[in-house]
Amino acid sequence: MKGHFSISKIPKSNILFNLLILGFAIIFRNPLSEFINWLLVDTVFSKVESDLVNDLAVLSISLIISYVITKKLKSTVISFRLALISFLVYVWTLFTGDWSFTIFSFVSWLRYFDVLILSVILSYFYLEFRKNRDNDGSLKNKSPSFSKGFVEDNPILDISNDSFNRISLAEEISNLITLTENQKSFAIGVNGPYGSGKTSFLNLLSIEIKKASSENVAVINFNPWDVDSAEEIQRMFFDELIERLSSIDPNFSSLLYSYSRKVIKSDSSLSGPLGRVNLLSHFFLSEPIDDRKKVDECLESWDRKVIIFIDDVDRLHSDEIKEVLRLIRNTANFRNFFYVVAYDRNYVINSLKEFNTKGYLTYLEKIFQLEIPLPKLEEVQLFSLLKEDLEMVLDDEDFIEFQEKIFPKYFESDYDKNLKGVFNSPRDVIRFINSVLVTYHKIKKEVLFKDYFLNELLKFKYPMIHDMIYDYSESYLVKRPYNILNKTRYILARKEEKAEWSKIIERVRSENEDQFSLTSLITVEYILSELYPNVFDANRKGNESINNPQFFPLYYRYNLNSYTLSEYSFKHEIKNYNGSFFKYIDECFDKGLERELMLRIFDEKVPTNRADFIKHLHYLFKIGSKFSSIHGTTSFYYGELIRILEDISGDTVKKVFQGNKGKYLKFVQAFFKEARQYSPFFVNQLIFEIKRKGVVEKIGTEEFFTNIQLNYFRDLITSNHQLSEDVVWLFWGLRNFELSEESDKKQIFGVFVPEAVNILLKNIDQCDLTYFLKSIIERSLREEEEYRITDIAFEDIFGNPMDLQEIVERNGLTDKSVKDEFLSFFKKYESNKFRPVEYNFQTILKK
Repeated sequence: MKGHFSISKIPKSNILFNLLILGFAIIFRNPLSEFINWLLVDTVFSKVESDLVNDLAVLSISLIISYVITKKLKSTVISFRLALISFLVYVWTLFTGDWSFTIFSFVSWLRYFDVLILSVILSYFYLEFRKNRDNDGSLKNKSPSFSKGFVEDNPILDISNDSFNRISLAEEISNLITLTENQKSFAIGVNGPYGSGKTSFLNLLSIEIKKASSENVAVINFNPWDVDSAEEIQRMFFDELIERLSSIDPNFSSLLYSYSRKVIKSDSSLSGPLGRVNLLSHFFLSEPIDDRKKVDECLESWDRKVIIFIDDVDRLHSDEIKEVLRLIRNTANFRNFFYVVAYDRNYVINSLKEFNTKGYLTYLEKIFQLEIPLPKLEEVQLFSLLKEDLEMVLDDEDFIEFQEKIFPKYFESDYDKNLKGVFNSPRDVIRFINSVLVTYHKIKKEVLFKDYFLNELLKFKYPMIHDMIYDYSESYLVKRPYNILNKTRYILARKEEKAEWSKIIERVRSENEDQFSLTSLITVEYILSELYPNVFDANRKGNESINNPQFFPLYYRYNLNSYTLSEYSFKHEIKNYNGSFFKYIDECFDKGLERELMLRIFDEKVPTNRADFIKHLHYLFKIGSKFSSIHGTTSFYYGELIRILEDISGDTVKKVFQGNKGKYLKFVQAFFKEARQYSPFFVNQLIFEIKRKGVVEKIGTEEFFTNIQLNYFRDLITSNHQLSEDVVWLFWGLRNFELSEESDKKQIFGVFVPEAVNILLKNIDQCDLTYFLKSIIERSLREEEEYRITDIAFEDIFGNPMDLQEIVERNGLTDKSVKDEFLSFFKKYESNKFRPVEYNFQTILKK
């Protein structure tokens, strides 16, 4: 989803494959040359002579090649590949030097081969130029129709636009109409579903009729949809008919006027007194039946056919449809009149049901002498339109994915599960394309294109299901963890979950039977199963997939919310592993996206380039330092960082350090020594977790990591930090872990590192003891209001309890209220023989 087409957009595998083929061709050029010589050159090409006739033939072939590529294929993707192959072949011929090529008779330096190759390559550049020329600054790489806005659903007005070759049927019907001499009106029904192109077909038929006998035919277009009510249909019909025929035969028009006004018992200008007098005079002069005979007699002597096109009958209400049909078969049932009526048969039949519950199914047979189902479109025609329009909308990278992966899987597959039935007419394609135009460019950089495409299909075809998934996601989707970070993905709720999905879909289908067939049910389930696969496949889709709860709203709202990390920005910043990513880290923390950033970088594949691997570790250490300082020392996901350092897969040692484990261990030690630029509390906690998990030997040595911790502790306790809350926490983490004697799988806390205790006791008199004293007080396991001093304080730090009392008493840096409260508690604790006692703490020592 990157914009203009370039070599960088072509999948690297394709470029590498082509280069690989070229390399082998160069290596084996001699045997290949001999083979091609035997197959083609000696037997065919060598016989071609340079003369004017052949020159013209080669130029003609080149023009035909260019025409096919630019006018028929019209695909920059395909033309690029043809151009690339042609270029590689051309380069190969330069390397071989074994062949001589026929040259033009009038230009001694130009070869036939050069012109043929250039016709392919230049065709690609022409398509690129034409495509980019139409860029209007808002939609990139679009044809003029897209750069100007939405795609219009306009009917065909010219035969040249008949992409589906329906003109042949129109020609046949036109010929039959011309030959028919009918005693009464002849009604032809053009039957097709909504959006199938009925209006376009009527236009083609009208063009053919006018072409065949323009002088002997009066073509009239009547649109009953413009009428306000059923009562007005006949009046408007006759008004248009009279107005159109008045210029051809005023006498016939006058006679028709007289008949029409008596039939409808009203004048179009009844508001004036002259109109009412006129109407009254007609009724007194003759009966409607007499005027009708006169109309037929006039038409019999009139060497002209009247062809009336009536479109959009399936947009009318039931009473309006009935009035149109009555007009055709009864009121205006005249000699040499032809009615060509377009409608959706199912809609019209259902509309007639309320007037005739018994005979409605056969009612149309009494009206129309001929019903023509609109020729069905071949799938290849419809999908060709879809591809052509999508190429104009999508960025080239996404269109490649659609053409090579999405289309073959979902639209060419012959398996039961496919999406062939989603698009039934050109109108379906146009409506879908317009929907994509609105949303695609808003989120194309942030989402997986496949998920976006399938979700847009669901919205287009089954909007009720689409909205239901979002509005009631907690009922229809279930979150499932898929990795040790407890990250979740959505899967569909099944029978054993909160909802039974099949029953939900079936209920929707039963409530909307006219729109939701059994095939629709299968299609919906297939789309949803692709969007929300089982938990084992969930992680394969990528971080920005729709089944990621963080990105799920983006596919519906079409904009990033304040708590979602931009996938595009992340990939853009981290791809080059330059210094800008450190700035990006700060920006994410400023926006409150630190947790999302932490989770996302752990999803990123660890680089296999040494320089990038080092930078990747620095990114993690910076994020960890900042994150732990905000959310607490233990809040960071140390386990995931340890997995990277531990190199469980072995890829880092194998690819970055050429399989040299010792070299990797030296690197880790050097990196930790340089890590003093990061938070010592973060690094200390990381080392603590490395020890606790028992993976020290896989990363370094216990002595090495312990020395780092001791250095941090020594520096901090002698600095302004003294025994701050974080330093106290660091001190308690200065432990070594040993295997339990009871089980080789369990671990227990060992004793403090002796040197850490020495450092503490050496500097304790120069420190505020508040947080240290708070850390050694703990609640009793039996009674909540009882407190004790942890055993570790006496066993590993102060050999004699009274030493602790003495240290506190002589300390002059601790707040007096805290100091007095601790000594009061200690005295009570001592008097109870160092067993838990009840005590009501009032200072910061309160737990």
